[in-house]
Amino acid sequence: MAEDVPIPTGLQTLLSMAAVHEEFLEGLVSHGLGQAMAAGVSQSASEQAMFAAIDEEQLRDMVRCLPAPTEARRAELLQAASGAVVSAEPSPPRREDVPMMQGIRPDPPPSRPSRAAVSRGISPVGVLLHRIGKLFGSD
Repeated sequence: MAEDVPIPTGLQTLLSMAAVHEEFLEGLVSHGLGQAMAAGVSQSASEQAMFAAIDEEQLRDMVRCLPAPTEARRAELLQAASGAVVSAEPSPPRREDVPMMQGIRPDPPPSRPSRAAVSRGISPVGVLLHRIGKLFGSD
């Protein structure tokens, strides 16, 4: 049986809260993860890295693209977002404070073998001498 792996939903929750509360969105844009901490929304390290990589325009576009929540869900999100706006610290950490992933780097080329270890293959002169030796009866 496969292990239950928790699905990170912190970023989705933040975007949903921002979609229903304009002040929360502005706080998210200006204060970044500090607003998330004030909202009590936990995020995995990968979500924090993704959030830090999103610029303001992308963040606003992502919020605009979300489908409208149901009325019950909208009320929950509004309540949580309102509480986060009220309890937000004056200067929470900014998105720039989250360490960014450096991405991938290409593998270094393999080290070349020393000249002594390189095989020179079969030389045409050696083949010719071998054939001549066979013609005259010596191996």
